[in-house]
Amino acid sequence: MKNIINVFLVVLCLLLSACKKENACIERKIKSIKSEKVWNPPAEIWQYKYNGQTVYYIPPRCCDIASVLLDEHCSIICSPDASISLHARSISFIHPINLQPTTITANPPNDKLWNYFVEIAL
Repeated sequence: MKNIINVFLVVLCLLLSACKKENACIERKIKSIKSEKVWNPPAEIWQYKYNGQTVYYIPPRCCDIASVLLDEHCSIICSPDASISLHARSISFIHPINLQPTTITANPPNDKLWNYFVEIAL
């Protein structure tokens, strides 16, 4: 009986310690934010469950800085408050003032997915 109680306590401790796992990328994000100048309004990271996935929302800091929704690996999902989020390497349009064709091309981030598309485009 004593062995059963000891086994139960060990299993209970293991289960409880497994529940307290921290998300390393979010911890790095928090550390990064703390190393910056103090945000106004103060920085916040909200954690939610969405479609069974843990997501993290960082509200906008100011009028021209977009909010960010991150997945559990700190990859950007979107800017949920309708902020601009460009997911293209290049965009072409007619400039609204001078009516000239304009093309803007950006270097893609050093990311596994972007690197794949850069390689196949060569």
